[in-house]
Amino acid sequence: MKRCALQKTQTTCELARTDYNSPVRMRYTTLVLLNLLVLAAGAWWFARRPAATATDATPAALAEAKRKGVAPFNPNKPAAAGERVVYVTNRFHWSEVESADYRKYIANLRAIGCPEPTIKDLIVTDIMKLYALRRGDLHHNGREFKYWETNEKRTLTKKQFTERESQLAAIDKEIPGVLRELLGVNYERELNKYFVDTRDEERKLAFLDEAKLTRVLGVRDLIEGLREQALAGARDGQPGAAELEKLAAIEKQRHDLLAQVLSKDELARYELAMSPTAERLRGELVGFNPTEDEFRAIHDAWREHEARFAFSADTAARDADRQRVEQEIKNKLGNRADDYARAQNRDFREIVLFSQQNELPPAMAKSLNDMREAALSVRDTLLSDSQLPPARRDLALQTLREEIEKTMRASLGDQLYASFQNGPGQWINSLGSAMVFSTR
Repeated sequence: MKRCALQKTQTTCELARTDYNSPVRMRYTTLVLLNLLVLAAGAWWFARRPAATATDATPAALAEAKRKGVAPFNPNKPAAAGERVVYVTNRFHWSEVESADYRKYIANLRAIGCPEPTIKDLIVTDIMKLYALRRGDLHHNGREFKYWETNEKRTLTKKQFTERESQLAAIDKEIPGVLRELLGVNYERELNKYFVDTRDEERKLAFLDEAKLTRVLGVRDLIEGLREQALAGARDGQPGAAELEKLAAIEKQRHDLLAQVLSKDELARYELAMSPTAERLRGELVGFNPTEDEFRAIHDAWREHEARFAFSADTAARDADRQRVEQEIKNKLGNRADDYARAQNRDFREIVLFSQQNELPPAMAKSLNDMREAALSVRDTLLSDSQLPPARRDLALQTLREEIEKTMRASLGDQLYASFQNGPGQWINSLGSAMVFSTR
């Protein structure tokens, strides 16, 4: 690069030093004159070319002018006296899209290519503002504000308060249906996007590409809407035979639609991430720490059972099959069956969560639970001994409580023990009493 620049500089200097009448200088002068002639010819042609006419307008502009009943602008034709000249442009105004009818409003937004997420934001925000105004009106008793009047004048009467609560409940019930009908979305999920949007679905389905994720979430919204419609006529929220039949058909439709989008392996993984069975198990297996294979085996056993009885009213057959599933799972787990059984106890799960939240060693949860089971076993023995005098029994129960408190306080420390006693350790408070205490 430096060499080329140097060569170009040398050539220019040589031209500057060349004699005016030399051949090189003559050729250079001729080129300059030719360039000037070309520029002059171009200017002459531009000045004499015909002016634009109405026929120069694009077909789109002509069609738009015809639709609006105006003539396209013709620069060669001066406007007559009193004639209004209309320029047809692509200028856009929001009033062309907005409509008091939300269905038409949404259709107009889609017609101009507005992205679906933006449409959702516009409509949800608009609807929430309208309902916020309705809610706000219910907080007034209708009395005109007068600055000299004290607050009791504007206080709601008991009748107005009762009516307000009834109307607020009606609004809360109405909004989800409106959003579902207009946009096909879940109200609570959309509302959470404005507060705490955890994007749970996106995290659970991170193994899908964006195109498949979009289609899968569309299926989810569709199925949710169909289920809501099927349950709309259920008495007291309990589906009857007709509703159960509809729900069964909807579940089959859900599976078929997902099978059109996902491969067999993707569909299986989708169910492990999203099915109600999987969600329930992630809560009920706290403290069991299943491996991936163990979770799959437990999930598949319960998923098959729940699919079979989800829309059946035969409770006796369901209970019998539940016992079969429990035994099948224990057989598959082998020496891990006891750990699985322990995780079925809600008190144990709460102890595990307490230990996790307070960063206690993993073995601490099991130790605390063992003390709980031992203490409750001793308590049950004392209460079931009919030969034991009441005074001696009460003394033994009180001693039991004091020993458990002492041991646990030594393990946890005073501050953490107080938190434990008011949380998952509430059973401690009943150790010294002969009152019936139910374990879970």
